[in-house]
Amino acid sequence: IDRVGLSKVVVEGTTGENLKDGPGHFRNTPMPGEVGNAVIAGRRTTYGSPFRNLDDLRVGDKIEVTTTSGTFVYEVVAPETDDPEGKASGRAARVVEPGEEDVLNYAGDNRLTLVTSDPKYFAGARLVVAAELVDDPVPPADRPRPTVIGANESALSGGSSGWAGVLL
Repeated sequence: IDRVGLSKVVVEGTTGENLKDGPGHFRNTPMPGEVGNAVIAGRRTTYGSPFRNLDDLRVGDKIEVTTTSGTFVYEVVAPETDDPEGKASGRAARVVEPGEEDVLNYAGDNRLTLVTSDPKYFAGARLVVAAELVDDPVPPADRPRPTVIGANESALSGGSSGWAGVLL
């Protein structure tokens, strides 16, 4: 993602251990480039903080993802909000409070959803950016995919081992 200077390998899975190695793909969502809503979570303040500046993304920014099926380009879209002032700002990130909609849901289009914690350091909510696939999707790869994931793979859940780095 050029705007935020991000170039990372994405791991498969979103447990606390997975996210120590980099952004993680939710195993129960399609792979990027496939039909549906591919969701990737990343840490904002610990373990290299790959999604530290996710809130700097703007509507129209490009996100390029390479998988074994090819390279796919997504274009960041305006957040789904009823706030016209928020849409006019060009900012792409929106905050999803606990109990609000689940960003893992399929929205009927082919998108990439990036998720991190919000606010920085005292995460109580999620910061979400959505981008639509520019090209046609590819057929899904022939592999088993879980329909449900465990609580240990919920967005950015995990142990408290990252606190030492935050406090330093």
